Amino acid sequence: MSVLLSRVTPVPRARPARRSSSRWWHLLLAPIALLFALPFVQMFLTALTPASEINKFPPAFIPAHLTLDGFVRLFQTSGILLWMRNTIVVSGVGVLSHMVLCCARSPATGSRDYGSAAATSGSSRSSRQS
Repeated sequence: MSVLLSRVTPVPRARPARRSSSRWWHLLLAPIALLFALPFVQMFLTALTPASEINKFPPAFIPAHLTLDGFVRLFQTSGILLWMRNTIVVSGVGVLSHMVLCCARSPATGSRDYGSAAATSGSSRSSRQS
C-alpha cells in the first residue's frame, strides 16, 4: 500500500476589523483607574510622612520630607515579624493539609471508581432493579 501525502497550504484567515470604539473606551477607563489608585498613593505617602506632619490641618497630599521612622518604630515596638511568621505557618499548614486530604480522595489514587459506566449511567441501575 502506498500513501499519497500532499502538502496542504493553510488558508489565511481574515482579521476581524478593529473597532475604533475600544480606543475611546480606554480613554474613559484610564482616568477612572487613576482615580481608584489615588487612595493607595495617599496611603503610601502617609506611611512615609513624619508624625509631626500627619495631624496638620489642612493635610498636605505630598509631605515636605519623607521618612521611614514609622516603619522603624513598627518593627521595634510591635511583634509584627512574629505575626507574619505565624500567618505564613498557619497558611502553609492549611494548604498542605488540604492538598494531602484532597489528594487522598482523588480519582487518581483509585480510592473510588468515578469513571465507571455503571456509576455514571442511569440505565444500568434500572436494568439491575428489574
